Amino acid sequence: MQNNFELMNDILRVTVRAMAEHLRTGLQKDTLGAFPNEKKINPVYPTFEIFSYLLFQLDYFVAADQEEKLRRPLFDFIADDMFEALVNFVVDDMLETVCMDKRTFDSTLDKRMEEYGGILVDWNRGEITYELRNKKLLQGFLDNLTYAISKQDSFSWEGKIKPLPWTDANEVLIMHIIFKEMLLPIEIRFRRILRSIFTANPDFTQLSTDKLEEILLQMEQDISS
Repeated sequence: MQNNFELMNDILRVTVRAMAEHLRTGLQKDTLGAFPNEKKINPVYPTFEIFSYLLFQLDYFVAADQEEKLRRPLFDFIADDMFEALVNFVVDDMLETVCMDKRTFDSTLDKRMEEYGGILVDWNRGEITYELRNKKLLQGFLDNLTYAISKQDSFSWEGKIKPLPWTDANEVLIMHIIFKEMLLPIEIRFRRILRSIFTANPDFTQLSTDKLEEILLQMEQDISS
């Protein structure tokens, strides 16, 4: 079990890293100058938002395709590891700092899960269409990501209803462009990996290393064809 938990954690972290690096490249090419100097941006906060969004997607696939007993242990395993990574975040040989203890990290992460999960609840109830569900999930993520970069902080609020985080219109526009051109392909590949692994066995921890490699190889071949 632990080995497969670690594999899933590695897949998530590689995806987070790839999206964060492409985000940084996109910000460097920001011709509107909507954001501050890219090199002055503390990467911890946007990395946290990317991680939260992808962890929500992973948890969604686990809930849909895996035995319930695996859901919380896997979530906690990945979340705890990411907290350790964020408080020891190194960029260009410099240790970045984040004013976030474990309790604050857990609380903020739970709020993200509540936010994204609430959109799924509305969809499951038939209150919004599938297309609107996806639009609202993406908009929530990009709002949080834009705020994290612009304000160098993680957006937080009290109560059930999330107010719109204040950001400049040009910042939001640039973030949508960067996502569509540079981050979306990475996200799609991540979702395909999750689907391939989790639908292979309702308890993915029972999959052997050879079987997992076979699944991932087949997925890559399907993408290339």
